Amino acid sequence: MNASPNKIGGGVVKITEIHIYGFGKLNDLFIDNLQEFQVFFGENEAGKSTIMAFIHSILFGFPTKQQAERRFEPKHGASYGGKLMIDFPIHGRTVIERVKGKAATGDVIVFLEDGTKGGEALLKELLHRVDKNLFQSVFSFNIHGLQNVQQIKGEDLGKFLFSAGAIGTDRILIAEQSLQKELEDRFKPNGNKPLINMKLKEMKQIHHDLKKAERKNAEYWTRLQKKEMMENQLKRLQSERIEQEVELKSLKEWEQIEPLYLQYKLLQEEAGIFEPVKFPVDGLARLDRLESAIDPLEAQKASLASRIQLLKADIDQVHPHAELLNKENEIHSAVESLPLWEKLKQEEEELTFKLNSIEEEIVLLGEKLHLPIDEKSLINLDTSVFMKDKILKAAEKYRKLQDRKQDLDERFEEERQALMACEEGLAGLKRNTLQPEERIELQSQLSFANEKKQLQQELDDIFDRQEMLKKVQRTRSSGSKKKGERIQFTLFTGLFIILASWGFWSGNWLIALTGICGMIFSIYTLMKRQTSRSDDFFDSEMLSLKEREKSLREKINGLNPINTAETETLLKKDDELQLQMSQTQLQLKQINEQYEKIIYFYEEWEAASVNAEKVLIDLSHKLELPDSLALFHLVDAFNLIERLKALVKEKGYLIERRDAAANRINEIVSAFESLYLLINEDSTTIQECAYMLKKKLKEEMEKQIKQKEMNVKLLELEEEWQSVNTLCDHYLEERFKLLTLVNVDSIEAYRELGNKFAKKESIEEQLRTLHLKLKMASLTFEEMEKLDSLNNIRAKAREIQHHLANIEEEISLLQKQMAENQYEISLIEEGGIYADLLHTYKLKKAELEEHAKEWATYAAAKNVLARTVERFQEERLPKILTKAEEYFSILTNNKYCRIYLHKEVSNFHIENNEGDLFEAKELSQATAEQLYLSFRLALAETVYGKYSFPIIIDDSFVNFDHHRTEKVIELLKKIKGKQILFFTCHQHHLKYFSAQQLIEVSKKTSTSA
Repeated sequence: MNASPNKIGGGVVKITEIHIYGFGKLNDLFIDNLQEFQVFFGENEAGKSTIMAFIHSILFGFPTKQQAERRFEPKHGASYGGKLMIDFPIHGRTVIERVKGKAATGDVIVFLEDGTKGGEALLKELLHRVDKNLFQSVFSFNIHGLQNVQQIKGEDLGKFLFSAGAIGTDRILIAEQSLQKELEDRFKPNGNKPLINMKLKEMKQIHHDLKKAERKNAEYWTRLQKKEMMENQLKRLQSERIEQEVELKSLKEWEQIEPLYLQYKLLQEEAGIFEPVKFPVDGLARLDRLESAIDPLEAQKASLASRIQLLKADIDQVHPHAELLNKENEIHSAVESLPLWEKLKQEEEELTFKLNSIEEEIVLLGEKLHLPIDEKSLINLDTSVFMKDKILKAAEKYRKLQDRKQDLDERFEEERQALMACEEGLAGLKRNTLQPEERIELQSQLSFANEKKQLQQELDDIFDRQEMLKKVQRTRSSGSKKKGERIQFTLFTGLFIILASWGFWSGNWLIALTGICGMIFSIYTLMKRQTSRSDDFFDSEMLSLKEREKSLREKINGLNPINTAETETLLKKDDELQLQMSQTQLQLKQINEQYEKIIYFYEEWEAASVNAEKVLIDLSHKLELPDSLALFHLVDAFNLIERLKALVKEKGYLIERRDAAANRINEIVSAFESLYLLINEDSTTIQECAYMLKKKLKEEMEKQIKQKEMNVKLLELEEEWQSVNTLCDHYLEERFKLLTLVNVDSIEAYRELGNKFAKKESIEEQLRTLHLKLKMASLTFEEMEKLDSLNNIRAKAREIQHHLANIEEEISLLQKQMAENQYEISLIEEGGIYADLLHTYKLKKAELEEHAKEWATYAAAKNVLARTVERFQEERLPKILTKAEEYFSILTNNKYCRIYLHKEVSNFHIENNEGDLFEAKELSQATAEQLYLSFRLALAETVYGKYSFPIIIDDSFVNFDHHRTEKVIELLKKIKGKQILFFTCHQHHLKYFSAQQLIEVSKKTSTSA
């Protein structure tokens, strides 16, 4: 199944993105990558219908508050509106954004792919002027369309389907029913209740009563006829009176304008006498103006020529000194340089004084250095900041090294004294300490004393052990302890027996096993105590202690008695001396280390000192100083050299300035001397020379200015003479042109011809004035010629006046008769029922005519609708029927194959595959809905196929079983060339689509987006 080829732009209008800022309960919802067949799935109240309404609102504007549609304004403060991205065949990818604005429908901005930006006008152009109603009727439908099929009566179902196939909705059916109802409410051929039927019935009764009263008033009708006849006669007389009055008015007006007309004709005859004359406009006046201009110009020319001659004579008498004037700038420059000359003289003296002072200082500094000074070599010496920094750093380093040597000398002497003292102290300690043999003997004696003490202590311990064994033996011999042990054994054994019994009784084998193990342990412990309780242990232990006691007594008796306190004192004193000697040795070692360090520092100092001296000597060589100054006076020598160098530079600079000043002075003097030769005057000083030059130049400049002014005046006079001469020639040429224009040679002939032309112009001007006055009259020139041919105008006027008087008399008499007749009619009308009946009849007739007009209006509207439907049936319906048959056959699985139109009643007959015909009302409800859907899709594909807009379907197949639903979706998938947006809340619809075609709209999405 192919799309209609007659599409505007030759492509598909496809919605690719939906971005909702705020619309109803949807906030900040973004949907992209919409397919050509896109399914929106979601539960009820998830927002599917809101998305559909959003698309309508972005394309055609938000509903106004006066409209019945919902505006879907956001509830949570989000920005009202959003945008769509749509691919148009011609304009490409387009963004349409609509937000809340000044207009109730919102402010819309359209961005085309090529950068074009527009508003509502551009959007209408993109939508080809399709409005919202047409779009919803053809391309967007929901479940309400199918519900309308269920609500339509059987006899109207065919008409409803016809209306849906024509414009997509039931509006034709509604309009037809509405018009028919309005007509029937006003009139039915055999009705009684309609308004016009009731009025006709009333009119018929009143007319019958009026005729009945009319027969009783025959005279009334006779007078009415007479009234009509007199009214006609009055109109004829009034018309005749108007004609006579117009004719009389024309005659009176002719009497007034007749002299003007006769004068007009006379002037026409006089104007015909003159031959055609070619004369310039305002020719005489122009000649007079030229003559009046030429005469003074001739006099002015003569005056200017005389003045020019006199001025030239004066100019010849003035001769300025040209050579002096040519030197004007040089003179001014020389005079202006006089203050400079004085300043330079003073500067030269000051510079000479400064030079003398500098030379004296240079001599003094040279004496301080005791060196010969060569200024050229001095200038080349390096006295830069870096050199000075090097010298200062080197001198400072050398000074610090000298300080370092002094410090090292002091430290060396201190360490030497400390070393000698430490060695003397160590020798004294060595003399006072014990010899090694003496110390070993004392330590041995002290060791024997300590051993005896330990043996005595061990003997005391043996005595204590013997006493303890005796006490234990006595305690064990008592029976109370044995009795306690037996009681303890009995208690523990009984407890373990009870525990084992309870374990066996309760079936807890772990407790039972614990009880048995406890009994075994108690028995084993008791037996062990009884076996270890033996008296042999005590006997053997006592025997061992006595033997040890005997051995210790023998050792103690074998040791010699010594003075332990004295020995300990000697050893302690020797220990202290040994400690002091160790500390002294350590101190000696440290002093030696410090001594060696100082020697090392001496070596370092010596190397650094040699290096520092070398640096200072190198620096002194760079300054061309002797080595004797390098170590201690290099900084002072550098400062003197630096000062000398500065003085030499300053001396050179001052000499240059003095020489420059002297040169400039010589130049100024030379300039004055060369200029002064031009004036041939004597002077003693340069100031007098400057004054004389300035004075002479002023005199010559005044002569030159005077000469220039005379030349300027001469030039002005010559230019003025030339201008006057040119103007005079121009006027003469203009005068010649005037004469040539009328082919005459003299001014007199020109004036004669001009007078003739002026007279003719005067006559023509009078003719124009008279013609204008005659034209202002109500009579035409034809009527004037006709009246001019009449002989006795006044007699004709009197005749018309007489006739008008007769007409006035007839009108007056007739009006009197009409008043009498009307009076008689009024008496008849006021005297009976006839007048009331006649009034009622006219009133009812007027009311009937008003109602009839209303009925005729509705009848005409119905006729127009019928003719429109008839034209649609002839031109467009065949294509729709063909396409609807194709769709209906697919939806019904080829059960129904043809659809026929019943033109008389705008109804359909449907033929099944067996050849049987059915009216629309005979179809089942689901089949009628399938037929409705076929007509809607066929309408979008045929009549409106050129608009390739998306088809939007919102839950329109809820009453279909799964077979019909499958056929509908199969049909929709076959439609090409149009995007289809399908909204559904039914899970079983999703199996017909791929995952890429599905977009789920949830309640969470609708609230939080």
